[in-house]
Amino acid sequence: MPGSRDNQDNLLKFLALCGVAAPIVFGILATVAGFIYQGYSHGTQAVSELGGVEAQYPLLQNANFFVIGVLFIAFAFGLYRGLGGGRGSTLGPVLVGIFGVSAGLGNAFLP
Repeated sequence: MPGSRDNQDNLLKFLALCGVAAPIVFGILATVAGFIYQGYSHGTQAVSELGGVEAQYPLLQNANFFVIGVLFIAFAFGLYRGLGGGRGSTLGPVLVGIFGVSAGLGNAFLP
């Protein structure tokens, strides 16, 4: 199948871009959420406060956590597929995936 290799390469490129996009998306959305939260200071307060119970718009930061979690999980899958065996080819992607689940998805759904 002539297009099969191209499709696989395109998928791996897309999954790699997910890893590049995750911190950029997080930074942009956290900055926007901080600016619309009255009294919030990016310099003295934790980013997690933007999604806290007393936050003005917690849905925005929780959606941010969810999106970066999904992006990191996609990136981990791409790493696993792209590394193709060898030392660390399983452990690295698993650790990135665990980060995506815990830091991204875990923060989005925990109270």
